Amino acid sequence: MHEYPEMTGQEFETLEFIKKELDALGIEYVEVPDGGARTFYLYPDEGFRLASVVLERAGRTADVTGDVAGGVFVLADVREDCALAASFEPSGVV
Repeated sequence: MHEYPEMTGQEFETLEFIKKELDALGIEYVEVPDGGARTFYLYPDEGFRLASVVLERAGRTADVTGDVAGGVFVLADVREDCALAASFEPSGVV
């Protein structure tokens, strides 16, 4: 069997396919229990700084850059699929 007993075999294969495709694109897929939280660490490479962080949740998009403290963003009370995207820009300091 597989690690998701509530899924049919076909659903599990589809989920695994999606995870592999996202991984190939450098996109991390994470699972969070209903109502749970996930911490993201958004540290830029040397010579860059965090430009923006955008959260897509429940069909709405919001700029959550101001919620990042010290490179850490906590996504709390997760109850649906979400997407978080961070962008970085040159800091002008090397």
